[in-house]
This record gives sequence, C-alpha cells and structure tokens, in this order.
Amino acid sequence: AFLWLIITWALMFWLITSAPRNLDSTVVVPSSPPTPWSGLRDLRSVGGCGDRPLVYVQTARSMHYWSVHEDGIVVADENPPRTVFRVEPQAGDESNHSFAIRHVPSLRLVTAVPPGEPSAFVLRLGPMQVRSPNELFRVQGLSMRSVGVGGFVNLRDRTSVRTHGNSEPWTPLTMETASTRIMLRELPCNASL
Repeated sequence: AFLWLIITWALMFWLITSAPRNLDSTVVVPSSPPTPWSGLRDLRSVGGCGDRPLVYVQTARSMHYWSVHEDGIVVADENPPRTVFRVEPQAGDESNHSFAIRHVPSLRLVTAVPPGEPSAFVLRLGPMQVRSPNELFRVQGLSMRSVGVGGFVNLRDRTSVRTHGNSEPWTPLTMETASTRIMLRELPCNASL
C-alpha cells in the first residue's frame, strides 16, 4: 500500500511538472483543501480572474485540448488550444465544491448526457444555465467527475470525451484512470478572445 502511494504521488508530480511550458498559464485545480503544489491554485483563492477563471481544458493522456464540433459535441483535438471555457463554481453547502464549465464563444454549459438518452455519456453543449446535475462537475484526484452521470470524464479513442468506461456495456466510469487526468490551464484575465 505504501509503495502504491509513492507511485501515485510520483505520477501526479510527473503529470504536473511535465506539462507544456509554452503557455502563459497556471494549472487550476478546484480543490478543498487548497493544493500544496507550486503552480497550482484553488479556484476559491483570490486573484487573477477571481473564482471564475477562463481556461483551456487539456487531457493529460493525449495533451490535446477540448474543442466543440459544429454539432455541439465536446472533443479533445486541439493543439495548440483555441477554445476557451469558463469555470463557474457553484455556491452553497449543497454544491459540494461542484462547478459548471461554460463554452465562452456560445455561452452554453458543457453537459454530460445521462444514460438512457440518445448519445448517452457524451459531453456536449447544453443549456445557458444550470438546470440539473448533468451540468455540474467535481474534481476528484487529478480528474473531473460528472455530478449527474456519476462517471469520470474520460478520453477515449484519442479524441472522444465521454463519462463511460473503456469497454462495453457502457456504464459510468467510477474510478480514476490514466485516461481521466485533466488539466485546466488558466488564461490571463486580460486575454483577448
């Protein structure tokens, strides 16, 4: 168990320190308590854009960034990043540190399609305001988890972003894996969009 803990911390350190250095950004981790690592900050800390930072969303596995196709489906196929999102922490004790992710160009929220619906487990653009837990996410470890679906956001097939596991039958991915690691790269507040 101790060896596994050391391996896990070494992997986390490698993911954090091996990120590309060509972006003028900070990796934002909405965590509680605040993370102790240099270069990371808690979303609720003061400074920058406040508690609603503009970010690029990067997958640690492929190092590609999220974008949105014309049909509203979220994919990880940009390098260098161009698509800007805003992280919007939810207020109140019942939020349990959840946040919404807004696609800045369209002002629509990223939503996880629940099981049983067409395109189940897909991340796509949804409503303009939070209407259900499907528009909310939470950080767990070095990954994001959909509050509504209950599955980790998972990179599949090098570009597909889903909340299900890597084998059929499709069910919510309930454990963190190498393909669920996410980095939120903060843009300067005065960034031109």
